[in-house]
Amino acid sequence: MAVITSKLTERSQTTVPPAIRKVLGLHPGDQMGYVIKGEEVMLVNPEKTTHEDPAVEHFLFLLQRDIAENTRHVRSFPTELIARARALTSNVVIDHDAHIDGEIEF
Repeated sequence: MAVITSKLTERSQTTVPPAIRKVLGLHPGDQMGYVIKGEEVMLVNPEKTTHEDPAVEHFLFLLQRDIAENTRHVRSFPTELIARARALTSNVVIDHDAHIDGEIEF
């Protein structure tokens, strides 16, 4: 197995080697994805990668069947609850692309 290396700076940054950029089709400004499996981490191009969770399809089927069989239990959210949630979050701004400081648990 060929190992291509790069060094981390003091700020934990690195330059993605040209061979890796070429294989993944990455260009300046593109995002990179990391897939963690146990002790291994794979670098991927998220634009070319689809995430498939084997449990999601089965869960959605179960949910669909349960809703169809128990329609009397399906209710919309009370108007007051929606109004309160909107009022509490009206000034909240979420930047989904913002950097997350610190460690992240999986």
